[in-house]
Amino acid sequence: MIKRRPFHHSIYFKSKKRPITSTCAVPLDPQPTSNDHTSLFQSRVHDLLRRGLLSSAQQAIQRFIASSPTVHDAVFAIEFAAASGVDLGLGISCENLRKLVDLGEPLSAHDFYHDHFIGSSSF
Repeated sequence: MIKRRPFHHSIYFKSKKRPITSTCAVPLDPQPTSNDHTSLFQSRVHDLLRRGLLSSAQQAIQRFIASSPTVHDAVFAIEFAAASGVDLGLGISCENLRKLVDLGEPLSAHDFYHDHFIGSSSF
């Protein structure tokens, strides 16, 4: 019968302290990139529309509006959608109304509601 020696993990798994070195040069002052959130949003929506994914483009617009920190960004998304030929639909319109009210612009929300819901329906 073969007897095994007891396993001493301290022999095999000793931590070796090595100096940390890197060959990657990182600039001290990172240059601002031209691809900010808005331009990435625009290119994403154009890409989705080019591939014929209208529903996905509408969802991307809705998410952009939901994450917009300012009223200007939310209005920009609506104008961009209209200029791109995307139907606003109920999801985008409701998200825009919610964002305008959340950002303290209830009069703008009322105007948007009047223009897109009441003004567009024919009685």
